[in-house]
Amino acid sequence: MDNEEVYTKQKKQMETDIEHLKNSPDKLVEKAERRGKMQFVCEANLFGRTAKDKKVAFDTLSNKLDDTVKTLQYV
Repeated sequence: MDNEEVYTKQKKQMETDIEHLKNSPDKLVEKAERRGKMQFVCEANLFGRTAKDKKVAFDTLSNKLDDTVKTLQYV
């Protein structure tokens, strides 16, 4: 597996992770409201922060992939 394939696979996985992390807080807040437990609100906040961190990592990986593709075009 070459670098481009690795980056593409990682990029796709990160997109899936980010989408899941973005949806999870809403579900947890709804659950907290139904059950009256603040624990779920804390978990929702954690997912939100994790989603932001993943987005930064995703952007970095995306830039690496773009650079790799550009390099391969000039070879």
